[in-house]
Amino acid sequence: MPTRVRALAATALTVLALAGATSPPTSDSFRDLRANSCQPRPAGGCAYGIVVNYWRKAGSAQRHVAWVRASRSPVARGAVYRAQWSYQEPGRVARVGGGWRRGAVVHSWHEVTWGRGGHTGPAVAPGTRVCVLFNFGSARQCVELH
Repeated sequence: MPTRVRALAATALTVLALAGATSPPTSDSFRDLRANSCQPRPAGGCAYGIVVNYWRKAGSAQRHVAWVRASRSPVARGAVYRAQWSYQEPGRVARVGGGWRRGAVVHSWHEVTWGRGGHTGPAVAPGTRVCVLFNFGSARQCVELH
């Protein structure tokens, strides 16, 4: 085999090997997680609730908060509910994650959401507490991200 052909073959094999080694991460390299909590009402359902969708890369300790949903029921006639969410990493002070936002009535509860979902959002440490607070009352509903 001529030297030039061997050199081209070696170059082609090297390029193929590097392309395989540097391929972009697949969706399998992400782990999507969900945490939720509910403050039960005597009549059934949740007085206050929180749902947090978060994700992390495989092998990484950081979590990323993608989406937060706060809910409150029952709906009081004429009431305008607002909520905000905050998070506190272990050993740090609490920080506001999303400012006060007006809720929308969904069936028999008020709902407020933040985030876009997917693999977006602020990075936080494991063990971070995410909480929601409504403008009526001081009841705070929290979950811990594992």
